[in-house]
Amino acid sequence: MSLEKRLFDLIYAYLKKNRKKLQYPIRQKAKFEGWLKIELFYSIWHKLLDRNQDSEIKLEQSYRHNTKCHCDIFFCTPKKKYVYLELKTINTNYDCNSDLIMKKTKPITKNVGSVIEDANKLEKIKNKEVKKIVAFVVYPLCEEKLDKWEYHESKINKKMGKFVDFQDLYVFPNNKRIFMRLYLYRVT
Repeated sequence: MSLEKRLFDLIYAYLKKNRKKLQYPIRQKAKFEGWLKIELFYSIWHKLLDRNQDSEIKLEQSYRHNTKCHCDIFFCTPKKKYVYLELKTINTNYDCNSDLIMKKTKPITKNVGSVIEDANKLEKIKNKEVKKIVAFVVYPLCEEKLDKWEYHESKINKKMGKFVDFQDLYVFPNNKRIFMRLYLYRVT
């Protein structure tokens, strides 16, 4: 299994395990990127790097080609592959006609732009030995508003490199209408 797929599965499993906690930021359309970054940092060290104390893994690591920019998580695999991982949370402004989600608007365009900016930063890394990955979560989504999201998704797809996977996750028990979606891309 590829490193990208293993990383996707790790992030998805973590979100699924913590979906009860995620109900709160999703209800409020609030960001949780900082929390996710810390939790994934530990999960990567614990599961992908086998809790090796000598593993190279860092938060907010500057890019080697541009020390003014930082990636969310940087690590080196046991096979000596360097990985720059950018994480984003995209809180949508969609009204899903539910009492579960607060009625407030959020400018989704800025969030989509920040995913594309991260891909642009990673694209500048010319070393072919480096894995450049962007993972992001979009929420709240609902079937009746997917056409709106697909417009933004197409903008992201045009910019990104290789699409690895996406998966929907229903966060609220007994409600199969409202969900979040995890994406992972390898920037080429």
